[in-house]
Amino acid sequence: MKFVPQANPTLGCEWELQLLRDDSLELADGILAFSEELGEHALIKPEFLQCCIEINTPPCETAADLEPSLGSVLARIDAHARPLGLRLAAAGTHPFDRKPAIVTPSERYLRLSGERSGAAALHPVTFATHIHVACRDGDAAIRAMRRVAPCLPVLLAIGANSPFWHGVDTGYSCFRQRLLASNPTYGLPPYFESWAHFNRMLSAAVRSRTVESFRDLHWDVRPHGDLGTLEIRVFDAQVDAQRIAQIAAFVRALVVVAEDPKMPDSAFPARLPHWMELENHFRACKWGLGAPVIVSGSGETEPLMQTLEQLFDLSRREAENLGDSELLAALERSAITRNGAERQRDAWARQHSCKAVTRFLIENIGVTPRHEIRQAS
Repeated sequence: MKFVPQANPTLGCEWELQLLRDDSLELADGILAFSEELGEHALIKPEFLQCCIEINTPPCETAADLEPSLGSVLARIDAHARPLGLRLAAAGTHPFDRKPAIVTPSERYLRLSGERSGAAALHPVTFATHIHVACRDGDAAIRAMRRVAPCLPVLLAIGANSPFWHGVDTGYSCFRQRLLASNPTYGLPPYFESWAHFNRMLSAAVRSRTVESFRDLHWDVRPHGDLGTLEIRVFDAQVDAQRIAQIAAFVRALVVVAEDPKMPDSAFPARLPHWMELENHFRACKWGLGAPVIVSGSGETEPLMQTLEQLFDLSRREAENLGDSELLAALERSAITRNGAERQRDAWARQHSCKAVTRFLIENIGVTPRHEIRQAS
């Protein structure tokens, strides 16, 4: 697999949205009719499940460009959704829907759901946000991936937005990740020393029929050779585009610092034994920004927020160089209070209703005036 080198660290985003029925607020398997109504659009595409629609952005020069780029496409989708009795929301899971998922009938999706994953592909009805950062070459992308991997629990906690599932509070900040854990190609990535090392692994995976292509590697961070990016996939679908832009400012600065060969590995969180990294991943899913994480091979722990502050310090200068300092500062100020999981739980506390949580998500995605949302019983 070739890596298409990029001269500048541009940004891109994939945002998976929930299609909801306007009357009941349940998930709507409406992507086929919706796609026919909308027509072809380069930045909008169906996803694995028919209750999901994905927005893509073109390459953006700054993180601030992401919000209007996402917002303009979101407005177009919403304008076509309303006449069909559909609404849009964004979270890692739907708060109360229990229906089995229906797979979008593309050849690849049907093959994946049947031959490889079976029922494990149908039960985790989940939605994510992916952020792409352009890298100068494949080795730079792998270097950044290797250094960012120990940071994944922190990134997961910032983007946690899936506390409810099937009408109950799961006790997790990010339940989406636990639902996906049954698939061996999700979660933490292996460590690679170079782009050639990654390619050897990919060749072996294809030859052994573990995957058909790199697209079947759903790790929380992976190189995307065709686009020339490092793709960070650990985030739940975020409540709104503003939060995505803030997170993207942080992620891009972190990746640019991480791909620099002059930066020592010691500037980043230490690589730990695999079982410890799995434990940190679990703790971030469970407790979010309040998690205690393991920071050494001998088992010492510290608050995840302390590691987050260290990563903010590491990223701040590069964010300023890239024109993203205001968004990074906004993320620092709101890291706890605007975590999507906490915002959902606040919405539940006001009415003790998962349908109220769903209405909150519709209201806050950025296109639907509050008085237009029906009070579904």
